[in-house]
Amino acid sequence: MVTESESSEIHLILVSPGRAPRARVVRVCPTSGALLNVRVPSSSSRGKDDAKRGGEEEEEGEGQHRLFFESDADALNHLKELGKVKTATRCACVLGVSRLGDHVGALVATKVQKAMRLPTGDDVFRICETRWIKTTSISSPVRQLTEQEKEHARALMDFPIDGLHFYSETFDLTKSLAFRDLRSSGASTRPEESEWVWNQAIAKPLRDALGDERRFEDTSRL
Repeated sequence: MVTESESSEIHLILVSPGRAPRARVVRVCPTSGALLNVRVPSSSSRGKDDAKRGGEEEEEGEGQHRLFFESDADALNHLKELGKVKTATRCACVLGVSRLGDHVGALVATKVQKAMRLPTGDDVFRICETRWIKTTSISSPVRQLTEQEKEHARALMDFPIDGLHFYSETFDLTKSLAFRDLRSSGASTRPEESEWVWNQAIAKPLRDALGDERRFEDTSRL
């Protein structure tokens, strides 16, 4: 889910299959365009006992605030209490975040269709409809983009996506099936075949903000 405030400030509410129904929130800083984690306030915490599931340790942060909200609804309510929600766009997945000239945009898939089921039982989805959700102008960017970079940003927004790209929430499609052990959930010791990952660059800022992507996958591997 992507929320926009009255001032076009963007928050991303993210739920991964391995962590559902718990959610994380990432904020796009309107000043610098950086991605920042939003932590659960202590008043919203249900205690350490509820924060531990399946033997997992509680995610700690500054002031003992946790990274994970109980659900996307809980995260959305928190943002509403802060007055940060004018509109909320539900989406199947976040494909990436990128600097677009003087703005920052989040690319989301608003409509997907199951394309096939792999021999492993994992589903592959086709992206049918996408949308760029942009912030207002960044007030204090780290640096100004060159004219060539702005042209590349415009080209990125025009890049054809709908109906042409695929992803799986539970299976890494970046490695060839020929080198996999299908008995181990698609695991492969071969390196990622990056030529198949069209959104690698725009997914990187989000992965960096989330930290260890193996513990919280953002479903942006296509």
